[in-house]
Amino acid sequence: GVVHNGLDLTGSPFLPAEDRGDELCFVGRMVPEKGIVDAIETARLSGRRLLVAAKVGAQPAEVDYHERVVEPAMRTADVEYLGELSSDDRDALLARSHATLMPGDWPEPFGLVAIESLACGTPVIARPVGALPEIVREGVDGWFGDDAATLAARVDDVARLDRVAIRQSVLERFSASRMADGYLRVYRQALQGA
Repeated sequence: GVVHNGLDLTGSPFLPAEDRGDELCFVGRMVPEKGIVDAIETARLSGRRLLVAAKVGAQPAEVDYHERVVEPAMRTADVEYLGELSSDDRDALLARSHATLMPGDWPEPFGLVAIESLACGTPVIARPVGALPEIVREGVDGWFGDDAATLAARVDDVARLDRVAIRQSVLERFSASRMADGYLRVYRQALQGA
């Protein structure tokens, strides 16, 4: 199987085009750096519904951000807040979505949500920060943009992408055997240099 952080990506659901919705999804934490407000604005500008699977933290600043910033933003667009989902429900959400939005400005060190989305064959629309440009191939797995307007302009372009190829590629690029081969190559180089 394909394993990353204990996840078997081969078990990720994949739906044919006729079983997918037109909705966008946002999966993550309800914090400013993850870009929830930009996700809402991207959905609004694209005229699509946004399904939000996110955890609101218990810290006073997190609760305040949700109440003072996120809830009013949600009222400006067609948004359904689903709360924090189980991994199976999250995967089903990713699989049925038109695209996954990742408009945060936090430099994702790995971008597990992107990989989980791609494993479901669902393209990612994101800011090009952190490791995301190494995971999402522009125009193949999704699109990048620096603001909500640019991201929204890419939403319809997702229909041109090959979801079967997206899923197959992520399974190949992030498999356990691929990871092991990479480690062996690094170890050999280190030993040769010693």
